[in-house]
Amino acid sequence: MSGIAGVFNLDDTAVEPSLLQGMADAMRYRGRDGIDIRHDGPVGMVHCHFWTTPEDEGERQPLCSGRYWITADARVDNREELIPFLTEKGFLDKEAPTDAELILASYECWGEESPRHLVGDFAFALWDRAERRLFLARDVIGIRQLCYAYMDGRFYFGTTVGAVLAALPRSPGLNRRLIEDYLCGIYDPWVCQTVYSGILRLPPAHLLVVKEGRGPSRRLYYVLGSQRGPDCSSDQEWIEAFRELLDVSIRCRLRSTTPVGILVSGGLDSSSIACAAHEMALREPDLPEIRLYSAVYDETPEADEREYFEAVAARCSGFSSTTIPADRFWALREFGADNGYPLDEPEPYGLRSHTLALFRAPASEGCRVILFGEGGDQVFGQFLYFTPDALQCVGLRDWLTEAKYFREKCRLNWLDLLLRAYVKPVLPERLLRRLRALYHERVQPDPWIRRGTNGNSAPRPFGDVLFVHPGLSPSARRVHQMLQSPFNLVRYSTLDVTTAYAGVEWRLPFLDLRVVEFLLRIPHRLRCWRGIDRVILREGMRGTLPEEVRMRPDKRHLIELYHRGMRSEERQRIEGLLQTPLAEALGFIDSGPLSEAFESYWQGGAEDFQHLKRPLCLEAWLREGYIESNQITR
Repeated sequence: MSGIAGVFNLDDTAVEPSLLQGMADAMRYRGRDGIDIRHDGPVGMVHCHFWTTPEDEGERQPLCSGRYWITADARVDNREELIPFLTEKGFLDKEAPTDAELILASYECWGEESPRHLVGDFAFALWDRAERRLFLARDVIGIRQLCYAYMDGRFYFGTTVGAVLAALPRSPGLNRRLIEDYLCGIYDPWVCQTVYSGILRLPPAHLLVVKEGRGPSRRLYYVLGSQRGPDCSSDQEWIEAFRELLDVSIRCRLRSTTPVGILVSGGLDSSSIACAAHEMALREPDLPEIRLYSAVYDETPEADEREYFEAVAARCSGFSSTTIPADRFWALREFGADNGYPLDEPEPYGLRSHTLALFRAPASEGCRVILFGEGGDQVFGQFLYFTPDALQCVGLRDWLTEAKYFREKCRLNWLDLLLRAYVKPVLPERLLRRLRALYHERVQPDPWIRRGTNGNSAPRPFGDVLFVHPGLSPSARRVHQMLQSPFNLVRYSTLDVTTAYAGVEWRLPFLDLRVVEFLLRIPHRLRCWRGIDRVILREGMRGTLPEEVRMRPDKRHLIELYHRGMRSEERQRIEGLLQTPLAEALGFIDSGPLSEAFESYWQGGAEDFQHLKRPLCLEAWLREGYIESNQITR
């Protein structure tokens, strides 16, 4: 994961090199292969290099090509489609262009429509010297990050909040509404805002145009679900087409100059990636070396999936396999700004040390690329049995059988099931929004949360930011909503920082745009049927996965690691954070009720640790991230 940043002075004055250097210093951890800075008049760009693909090795960005400049944190996965087309049209003259060169050629060909033609993970900024225009775009799923600010006639952008913050002429205030919502477990504002007022986040599938004489203009360039599905006439054809597409997605993500690590929990998703890659490696000897890694738990049996990983490792006998003892990576073990961690915003969860351990192990053995199964739960609709409106996709012949599974999972009586499945979906969105607002007005927040002048914590609609294509079936709409849920987007932004800090690039085969579009069009019965979830994946992996993995019905969990850290191992640290908290001085919490809740939790009470860790994450950020960032002087 490289890093990009830049400044555009809309009044045509020259950019100060010191601003660009400050932005580079703020994300130096992303530039393990060096940092380059270019500036020319009103525009300056920064690129922190982290080379992972053969084409990009040794590349120097920002890239200058006459009329255009570009800085890109990108991996383009549909190269085999783009390169011959752009070469034939005269926009490319290299057989193996870098990803930045490919994006630049795409822009020369299609202009502002170019992001629609790119498949992969990307965030880039392109300066058109002739038009005096800066063009920025972010990938459809939201894997790569891009923040920006517009202040005093200057436009700033960067991969991280910290990079933008380092260049601003003055420190912005806190985004109080976002923080209050965060404490209540509401992440909707994070889609297009940050913890600082005035520093914004470009949402997934959006582009931004900045021209002299006017401020930034943002628009949605792609709607998930807008592609037609393949013309498959039977379940078997759907399954075969899916498996072929998944192999394409995995193969694209194996493009690497170093050995590739695959994190395998033992669950269905990550195990499928490993076993499919192994079959591929047997057919294609030119692939890079692939290694398997898995966490094991001797003291935490509810988290341990060793038996399943061992079955996968035995099936993938051509790959080396390494286990990572993980019992001691409990919640809050690494926390706040520990070890120089770039704490630009409050974290959404407290298991950073555990996540870092999984990435550091392959990084220490020379892997720069990591594949894992993130996104599988969402894209396959693992939780559809918990969403009654998906029952609309079931025909009359199978309705009663399937309805029993929905009732069992949702714990509803027949009347409630029918109301939620058939009445609620046809209510006007305006009425539903009002009902949600009334619900949130009546739900009391945790007693330690102070409500400011921003009113209640009802989630606000984001219009085209989270637009759902009208042609999707009810179950596909649910998959879409799970894919682009605000919490998942926050999780991606956090993983972006964590993986870059660990020195690896994370790649997610299940979140390939082509795979996502395909799975949004499959028949409902290939999502969940007869009480079984992820049907198309299970069937597509028949003969590839060990049977005990392919048909396992459950998942292990890491809850005990949270309790171990928060109830015992890190109690002293928590008590320190609860003493004269800055979050209370700033009006976000009341320390008395919060301390009482922790005392009850430490005595074995039923308080939800998820609720309790959010004020801790906020307090750590206020002390070690926010305060430090506001000491920047120029």
